Amino acid sequence: MTFHRASGSRLPSVASARRGLSHSALILLSCCLVGCARQTVSARKTAPTRTAHASGAYRYYFHEWTGQNLFVRAHGTDIPIQYDAERSDRQALDSLYAMTWNVLYPNAEGKITLVGKLDPHAIPLPSGPQYPDPPGSVYHPFVLHRWYMDLPFKEIVLNDPNDELGDRHQVVRSSLEKRDFDAQGWCGRKFDPQAADFDPTRYQRKAIR
Repeated sequence: MTFHRASGSRLPSVASARRGLSHSALILLSCCLVGCARQTVSARKTAPTRTAHASGAYRYYFHEWTGQNLFVRAHGTDIPIQYDAERSDRQALDSLYAMTWNVLYPNAEGKITLVGKLDPHAIPLPSGPQYPDPPGSVYHPFVLHRWYMDLPFKEIVLNDPNDELGDRHQVVRSSLEKRDFDAQGWCGRKFDPQAADFDPTRYQRKAIR
């Protein structure tokens, strides 16, 4: 099987414009920003037919551009995905979407692993002037069973918490906490990071060296 190209539109100064937004808010905002110039991003390699649909662990890549911006890597290829919300684990999916920007962004290039099932069948995305993805764009459904963050991980810290556009620095942390997640509604689904049954340490693991 051959995986298809991944594409999207890069936004200028996105980090500055969207500081303070959660993962879910950024994705919903991206869906609305359809007037930006488009830039096609190709998958790095073509995955062989044998990759694909078996359940397994996949490195997660989140990109800051409009349109398709969720990817997993399989055999060196970045595969565009959309979650199967009905079949995915609810807490795993909702907590992943609720991760705060200052934890997601510095760890968005493979520090997070998704465990689940990647569908080998590509589904076309709608295209047209009102959509951010160019014609021919596709996604692969993904059933999320769980996810985990490799430890240690990085967090972006504002030098002045009241100045979201000001200077910042990164710190290295050894454990996820409830403060790393926002209470967000996603497609009508609510998430409460303060709930007693939510233990963020379930979603972390020491990196294997």
